Amino acid sequence: MNKNFYFLREAILLLSMCLLLPAAQGQTLKAYEKAADEAFLKKDYYNAVHYYEIVLESKKNAGIYFKYAESCRLTYAYKKAEEAYLKVIRDTEARNFPKADFYYALVLKHNGQYSKASTEFNQYVRRHPQDNYFKKKALQEIEACRWAEEATKRPVDTIDIERLGDKVNTKYSDFGAHWVGDSLYYSSLRFELEPNKDQKKNSKKDKKEKAKRLVSKLLQTTDPDKEKGKILDEFNKNDRHTGNSALSPDGKRMYFTYCEGMNSDSVLCDLYVSLKTAEGTWASPTRLPEPINLKNYTCTQPNVGFDKSLNKEVLYFSSDRPGGEGKKDIWFTIINDDGSYGEPANLGSVVNSMEDDISPFFHTASQTLYFSSEWHKGFGGFDIFSSQRKDVLWLEPENLGLPINSAANDLYYVINEGDNTGFFASNREGSKAITGESCCNDIYRYFTPTPTPPIDTPIVSIDPPTPDSNTVVQVDPPTTDPEDPEDPKDPVTPVTEPDNPIAVVPTPEPTRPDINTTIEELNEMLPLNLYFHNDEPDSNTTSTVTNKPYSLTYRDYVSLKNEYKTEHASQFAPETRPMVLSKVDEFFESEVRGEYERMHDFYAKVLELLEQGAELEIYIKGYTSPRSNEGYNKALAKRRIMSA
Repeated sequence: MNKNFYFLREAILLLSMCLLLPAAQGQTLKAYEKAADEAFLKKDYYNAVHYYEIVLESKKNAGIYFKYAESCRLTYAYKKAEEAYLKVIRDTEARNFPKADFYYALVLKHNGQYSKASTEFNQYVRRHPQDNYFKKKALQEIEACRWAEEATKRPVDTIDIERLGDKVNTKYSDFGAHWVGDSLYYSSLRFELEPNKDQKKNSKKDKKEKAKRLVSKLLQTTDPDKEKGKILDEFNKNDRHTGNSALSPDGKRMYFTYCEGMNSDSVLCDLYVSLKTAEGTWASPTRLPEPINLKNYTCTQPNVGFDKSLNKEVLYFSSDRPGGEGKKDIWFTIINDDGSYGEPANLGSVVNSMEDDISPFFHTASQTLYFSSEWHKGFGGFDIFSSQRKDVLWLEPENLGLPINSAANDLYYVINEGDNTGFFASNREGSKAITGESCCNDIYRYFTPTPTPPIDTPIVSIDPPTPDSNTVVQVDPPTTDPEDPEDPKDPVTPVTEPDNPIAVVPTPEPTRPDINTTIEELNEMLPLNLYFHNDEPDSNTTSTVTNKPYSLTYRDYVSLKNEYKTEHASQFAPETRPMVLSKVDEFFESEVRGEYERMHDFYAKVLELLEQGAELEIYIKGYTSPRSNEGYNKALAKRRIMSA
């Protein structure tokens, strides 16, 4: 799944499909393959599926099947993806596609074949024993498949579910439904004309020639069964995506998201709020202040609840900002009595994971948080989970089970106030879709016999805070040349960020692990390879000291991924660029982010030993690429060591 705003990837890719397909008629096989590869490079996976299917009628090889499988998986065509991945892993060239068996297992799970998926994940772990993101994910999915096999035998038969009709749901994505008085507010993708300053306004020819683009809008309807939604003019803007509205408990504030950018890998979202006027209308929206909104990072999917333990309103949201547990995490900020906002804090590792955790909804009556996650044990992609608030702790998340969840993506869960109904979004079988399989979310309504009760679950301890930033660790040289154009990495020294005291509360361990055992575990985690952008930190200086921590240089390095891909791709022929860029994505995901996360695990164990009175000697080595003279490189290496 794309790292950005969930529904917008569908919006942008579907737009490309609608505009590009007609131009493909009459092309040669070579032209189709070129069009397919170009679409794949642009992450226009819907078009890529279409073109690769034409190519595969005449030309069949592992490379084409793999790109076709990837395109199908990323457009949720899991049955097609399963067949294509299987052809790749049975091919004599399968060794050139080492992740094909991993993704084959993943789509098997999406197709509800839990036993078979578990077997494939086990085989992947045996073939790829190295400790990285994919191994961790495979091990987690093995447990999830075992859980799902048992959970399918125990559906919640007291819950009824119905899809809202075609007055609300379209063949594109519809999501985020909630009541505001007697109106249903929801988000939906809609076509609008692309502005063109060079054409005359109000001209019939002008409207015909302008391109259409698919954007998200906020709509409302007073009768979702009989009345189509009407666009809310006070919130929507022509040059932005608008979505994910949430009403404050007092009904006087509407929070929602504006997003900018049309490419699926460059969309950035900010949170806004609109106040209700004395006349009952909504005032002009205001952008929430920094550091809630953070430059170059997405902040989206707001929800407000009243926390009884804090006696405050709390704004929850999803963001990919630094300092989280993985991709998108759920964050929160306290809303003060004067309307100001506190410092944002991560919700912690009990709720958040190394995968996407999104679409939070806080149910005030039960002090329970509902959210969707790709990591916690579930049936397929995103499942909906609940975690109850207990004093200042969050309890272990619980899967809502069938039929709320499915092997597809299930998210945007809400409970309607004062009754036993609610809404969620899903692309499960039966959803209206623009493609053959369910690509897009529809809104579903559920009914329960009684309002959702509080969850009674044992409290789990929270991970201890990370150690002091002066801690250092030995870093061995990388196994590949940092100057190799196919491997844009540079080894660095690690540092951690302090935990937010609002977000985590350590609890005492009932027993302490053996010190020698923990030291042995530490040694097994070495070496750690961390990465800098060239000449960082503090470029163009001969200083041997820096005040820039690794957490910042890591963030800056990751933000340059697309620039690396652009420059890197130019060195290769067009037909090989898709695979080359896939390797760059994999490097940033499994190496750069994976090692950064392992660093935090390492420090947690270091802190554990220090708290037991152990004395440790930890060494660090700084490396540079040979781009400058020896004196300059030594100063750079010392700055990298200092950054820890």
